Amino acid sequence: MFCQSYFSVFVSCMLLMIIQPGHGSEIIGGTEVKPHSLPFMACFVGVESLCGGTLIHPQWVLTAAHCNDMILVILGAHSLRKVEVDSWQVRVVEKQFPHPGYDRVTKVNDLVLLKWGMGSWLELLLLEGSVRVKRTYRDSTHSSQTNNSAGSKKQ
Repeated sequence: MFCQSYFSVFVSCMLLMIIQPGHGSEIIGGTEVKPHSLPFMACFVGVESLCGGTLIHPQWVLTAAHCNDMILVILGAHSLRKVEVDSWQVRVVEKQFPHPGYDRVTKVNDLVLLKWGMGSWLELLLLEGSVRVKRTYRDSTHSSQTNNSAGSKKQ
């Protein structure tokens, strides 16, 4: 279930990425790929960190287990310097399944599977230069509901 604390963490992380785009946002010696040529790549936003991973199923992403504070998964991003409303999909992590042999000290078996519900996504909206978040989801009756950043519901 989406709650106010996830929203606060998400907005804080997004603002940090937008305000400080040059710090740690590239791989040293790396080269930029053609935009959206790697649709299976995922970015994870946590409380204190950013991590990368790979989409292996429509609901599952594989990443490093040491990235254990991951709350949100961003799919479809070419760059974190600029919010791309048309291509970003932001998912709320619902469950984490670390490798049973993962050792936090030695980092052996440093793997975790992250899962989200099929209807658990966020939409990013750019309104007059600021980032707004709208969460759209489907409940068990398949009716769509939308929560805007102020928290009111529309059906």
